[in-house]
Amino acid sequence: MLTLMSWVESEDYWNVNNINKANQDLNYFAYTFVVTGGTEPESASSVSIIVVELLNANVAVGYIMPKHIEIEGEFRIGFICQDKPADDINFVCKLSKEVKKANYNGDDLEKLEYIGFSLEKFYEDKGVKYYMQDLRGAATQDK
Repeated sequence: MLTLMSWVESEDYWNVNNINKANQDLNYFAYTFVVTGGTEPESASSVSIIVVELLNANVAVGYIMPKHIEIEGEFRIGFICQDKPADDINFVCKLSKEVKKANYNGDDLEKLEYIGFSLEKFYEDKGVKYYMQDLRGAATQDK
């Protein structure tokens, strides 16, 4: 099963850890966010990220995935921080069929910046800390 790791601030790590250690369910919602657009039809492209909201932990994480990896169904997410103990926090979640869409004219990097900024502001207004993790790796990133 695919595991997506997230580097988070210590405060958020320990908050999730405490919920996990208390044997409480981490209530979550996972969806896809897609941004399409371009200045010319031939330059139109789309980028997407997987977003996992941890509702009772006030944390949301967006994952930029490599183009060759598609998530369908269940996957595992894990959390690490600078002062984490030996125990990893991870749990299984399932991607919903919901796809949020937006349109933005720009290259793929500009679209990712748009997604990141939009989601950061959206979650900030709800009192939720938003993280965006780029899992593509330097060698596979589109230019």
